[in-house]
Amino acid sequence: MVQNRFNKIQIEQDILSWMPSKVMHSPDFNTELDVIPLMCHSLKDSPMHQSIMHGVGCILVFEYAYFLLQTNEETRNALHLAVKEYQSSGTQANVLNTLQHIIEEHGYDQDSLMHAIMEIILNHHMSKKFL
Repeated sequence: MVQNRFNKIQIEQDILSWMPSKVMHSPDFNTELDVIPLMCHSLKDSPMHQSIMHGVGCILVFEYAYFLLQTNEETRNALHLAVKEYQSSGTQANVLNTLQHIIEEHGYDQDSLMHAIMEIILNHHMSKKFL
């Protein structure tokens, strides 16, 4: 049976499981995912579009948290700091606006939508300053 609802927690757990386990899954890293706010415009969007918007935000936040963990002794706050940076830097607003545009443009064409989503992730990753 296909679930017709957006599952925020499951998306976050799935994406976190992709991250390098050496640091992101260590006992010192706080994986309290409730620090991650809902990263989509509104609940009026379809469950698929909510999942895309929230998933892209999580990928960007987790990737930035990973690099923070490489440079910062404070591992318990890395996820919280990454969320704050995502929100305050303007990255979240830019990503959501761009995603809204590509979702309207590509609709349910999975191939072109997937390519556009990858471009958004590559163009908006916040770890550039660590590289």
